[in-house]
Amino acid sequence: MNNPDPITFVLTSLIMLTVFVFLFAITDRVLNHFSKEKHPFDLKFAIINGLIVLIMYYLASRFL
Repeated sequence: MNNPDPITFVLTSLIMLTVFVFLFAITDRVLNHFSKEKHPFDLKFAIINGLIVLIMYYLASRFL
């Protein structure tokens, strides 16, 4: 894998994290709509999950 410059790496990571959190929020709200117990959206949980996904993606793309 070619090492991108730092600006490209940061911008790509921010875009991926934003898209993940956006899709996570939509899925969470849809599932919450059909749930009997209503829960508020947890942004911190979504960001932590997004960071874990980013780390796993970069590790997998580097070693596979």
